[in-house]
Amino acid sequence: MAAVLLGACSRVVVGSSQPVEAAAERPPVPVAQLLIEPARFPPQYSAAVLDVAGVDRAVRDVDGVPIGAVVTPAACTPPVLWHSEVVGVEGVDAATASRLIVVLTRPVPPLSDRLAQLRACPTFEVGESTVTVTELPAPPVDADASYAVEQVVTTPDSERTTLTFAAEIGDARVSVTWLQDPASGEADTASLDALFRDSVLKLRRES
Repeated sequence: MAAVLLGACSRVVVGSSQPVEAAAERPPVPVAQLLIEPARFPPQYSAAVLDVAGVDRAVRDVDGVPIGAVVTPAACTPPVLWHSEVVGVEGVDAATASRLIVVLTRPVPPLSDRLAQLRACPTFEVGESTVTVTELPAPPVDADASYAVEQVVTTPDSERTTLTFAAEIGDARVSVTWLQDPASGEADTASLDALFRDSVLKLRRES
């Protein structure tokens, strides 16, 4: 038995010393907490958090591929992330028939994989529709990777335009999309850019 004396007090340490256990790792922040709040949307967009069905519908709107649709060539089919958590919030500007959609996904494959697929598919068919993809300069944000793409979905009756900014931080991806159906004017890039930057900043700070 060994004793350690400190002034008038003593502390007895019995047995051999044991290594100090490492502090427990902090659990990951729930995905829903990383999603930007509806109140932070531009005021003209009435926004709300989407339920599971709403998220699925929004993702398909962004990709331009409705459920059950056949994509040609098949290699252009957007990947299905079966093992990912996906949350979203959507704002609607009724005056212009446009929407802003924020989708946050974790975990995800590298963002570069999705960008490579988009680059390889500048045009593809979805049923009777044609989707045209144009890569734009990546938005400058504090992220591990980012990209910007415009997609125009042309049907026999109408045309729909989407403009998407996406960023990757760690194993999470956030995308913000401006969508107008039918296309009738210029994209609201100011609102899209501001919401994207705020969404990336929230993910960076809180993840």
